[in-house]
Amino acid sequence: MTLLYLTSLHPIGLIIAVNGVLCHGSHALSLPIAPQLRAWDVAWNVLMGTYANLHACGQPVCGTLTAVAVVAWRLNQRNDEGWGKSVVHAVCVQLLLLLALLHFVKACPDS
Repeated sequence: MTLLYLTSLHPIGLIIAVNGVLCHGSHALSLPIAPQLRAWDVAWNVLMGTYANLHACGQPVCGTLTAVAVVAWRLNQRNDEGWGKSVVHAVCVQLLLLLALLHFVKACPDS
């Protein structure tokens, strides 16, 4: 799912894809640096989401999708089901934020 952000053809999509591969890949491989890469990934996601949501041309779609994704992300942190947690993250967080980014790119072509 993370690599689908490259389809946006936008610098935000590239940043999210690279950070997502580093974060999720390091976690999957149980690398010692995984917690630091997760924090890095979350920080960049917040920055990129904030940037996109500050543009009025993407509202209210970007804001609504982002808000739902953030709530799903926080609730999913309490979920202990291995594959279920991954499915919720992919569908309710990554997919919604991808749709928000694609809308932002289309609605705000000069951003």
